[in-house]
Amino acid sequence: MSSVSSKTWMILGCWQTTGMLTDQRYRPGEALLDELGIRRPEDIDLRIIAAHLGLRIRRRCLDGCVARLVTGPRGGIITVSPDASGPRRSDGSPRERFSIAHEIGHWTLGHIHSACAHGDIPYGRGGRHEAEANAFASGLLLPDTFLRDSMPGADFDLGDARTIARQFGVSITAAALRLVDLSLHPVILTAYNANGLAWWRRSPTFPRHWRPVTTASTGSYVHEVFHDLGRGLLGEGGPHPKAASSWFAAPDADGRTVIDHTLRAGGDGSGFQAISLVRLLP
Repeated sequence: MSSVSSKTWMILGCWQTTGMLTDQRYRPGEALLDELGIRRPEDIDLRIIAAHLGLRIRRRCLDGCVARLVTGPRGGIITVSPDASGPRRSDGSPRERFSIAHEIGHWTLGHIHSACAHGDIPYGRGGRHEAEANAFASGLLLPDTFLRDSMPGADFDLGDARTIARQFGVSITAAALRLVDLSLHPVILTAYNANGLAWWRRSPTFPRHWRPVTTASTGSYVHEVFHDLGRGLLGEGGPHPKAASSWFAAPDADGRTVIDHTLRAGGDGSGFQAISLVRLLP
């Protein structure tokens, strides 16, 4: 390190913290597993993968980021902020592992400049490079080929995402996002924070014109989470049938029914979030 001029190093990424479909966005991460001959989720050790690529991982508190990649002509260093939440594997907690995989994505994809993003999984933020690094990390930690045997049926909920999260060493949010992307059924994942709707992601078969309401309705579990009321103190609500119109501002939502399941989850750096998996019934 000392022999390399500081001018030759640059920050590439600073990431804060089926029947099933296939999605080519995730292939680069899966291809790396194929290259290394990794066939089981318990064998995805990011320390070994990083070393194979000439990257070193270190843990150190960072200001403004949960992970950062610095590169030079001889390789790179991924620095990740220590995190004690969630079940821990030998290569880190769920948040640490996704952060490391995200930075490995920047390295593998050849990103020269990438902006900082915020949150556990900064869906919808940070531009194309951040989105590509997120997809790479999801493909590396939750590859299609491994998920085929674990993919739940049409009536899946966040309990299934929790099971997959434990099996693959990722957060429930990461597992739920992957299930929604792969699902053949009309489902949507939403995240609300104290200010209202933060982000959402729908499966390809979910009505594209159905946008989640900006503010959770009074009496909903999401509302109770942020007002410390009733069920909101428990950290989980559902799955329960609800009128689709309570979730979506769309004329054709009237008369339709959804099943929603909500969990209180880690947030975007400014507090926790309530994530909800909402499944549209026929």
